[in-house]
Order: sequence, then structure tokens, then C-alpha cells
Amino acid sequence: MIIWVVIAVYVSIWMLQIAICILLTQVREKKKYRNSQEVFAADKTKDQVGRKRYKMVTAFVNGIEKWTIIRVSKIPSHIIRNTIYKHIFKMKLGKETVIYGGVLFRSPSKISIGKGTVIGDRCELDGRGGLFIGEHCNLSSEAHIWTAQHDSQGEYFDYVKSPVVIGNRCWISSNTVILPGVHVGDGAVLAAGAVLTKDAAPYSIYGGVPAKKIGERNKNLNYCFDGSHDWFI
Repeated sequence: MIIWVVIAVYVSIWMLQIAICILLTQVREKKKYRNSQEVFAADKTKDQVGRKRYKMVTAFVNGIEKWTIIRVSKIPSHIIRNTIYKHIFKMKLGKETVIYGGVLFRSPSKISIGKGTVIGDRCELDGRGGLFIGEHCNLSSEAHIWTAQHDSQGEYFDYVKSPVVIGNRCWISSNTVILPGVHVGDGAVLAAGAVLTKDAAPYSIYGGVPAKKIGERNKNLNYCFDGSHDWFI
């Protein structure tokens, strides 16, 4: 009985934090950045002050969201975590999707994960530029997918973003990195430790830094993940 009370209190605390995050997110969406001429019809000084305030509010809300996602990822229940990701953070999850603990999401509302896909522990998935993962994929532990970055050659270190699309039955192995704008074809494999900077052809195996094609994969793939997973992690 005491164990269930402790669990109930634990979950209630996280749900309260999530409720605060939702409230702040709603405020952020209602106050999305508008045309500066409409919002700040005053002089240049007021415009600069307004921009600074907007950046402060945005940084605060983003920080709360990230802080909450980190704590949600530590809840020892797949059902509770997936429910929160899907219904509160508006992530698009297919049936029998498995997300292990410790996964960090950025802009989860812009992430779509297909049926039967397994996301390993401590992965980092960036949805800022749009992230689309197909069905029955396997992302091993600590895979990193980025859809936004800075332009190293930009005069002002410009912030740029581009969607990443991963096909069906792909295997993204452990400690890998996929950079913005990359398309991974159906059945492709990214070997452990690889950094993928360009598109990966279907049913091909890539490895190295930067990743290059090192082999072919069987094109007759019929396996399906059924949502089975270890409990509590």
C-alpha cells in the first residue's frame, strides 16, 4: 500500500510540472512572433526592448519545456511516458511505438514516429526543423538526430533548419549522428559511431565520419516490431 502511495505522489508531482509547462506553452503560442511593424509601431528603441523581452520569454518557456521533458523521460513507465508525449506534447506516435527512458526531445510537436519503431535509451531527437521516422525502425542507444544548426560560414552565425526523413525498417545504430536535411531510405543501416551528412540510399549500409556507403542490405525485409519492451526503463 505504501509503495502505491509513493508512486501516486511521484506521478502527481510530475503531472503538476507538466500542467505548468502546458500553460506556458499556450501562452507562447498565443504570443507568437508577429510582424515587428504591427507589434511595435513605436520607435526603434521600443522595438529592440520588445525583441529582448520576447527572447527572454521564449528562452524561459523553452527551458521549462526541456526541463519537463527530461523529467518525464525518467518516469519508470512506458505507458505514462508515451501518453504524455502524445497527448500533452502533441508528438505523433504510431501504434506499438517504444520509447525507452532518458530520451531528450526538442520541439516534440514536430516529431512523427511510425508504427512499431523502437527508440533506444538516451537518444536525442530534434524536431525543430521537422523529424519524420518511418515504421519498424530501430534507433539504438544514444543516437542523435538534428534538424537545426548554425551556419558556420554565416556572417551572423545564422540559425538554419531542415527536416530529416527516415524510411521504414531502418537501423540507426548507437552513438550515431544524423545532420539536418538528410533523407534515409527504406531499410538503410547507419553503423555505430557514424556521422551521416548526406542522403542514405535504400537498403544500403553506411559507416565512418563522414559516413560513406560500405555495403548492401537484404532487400527482402518483412520483420515487424510488436511493441514488446523491458519494463520500468
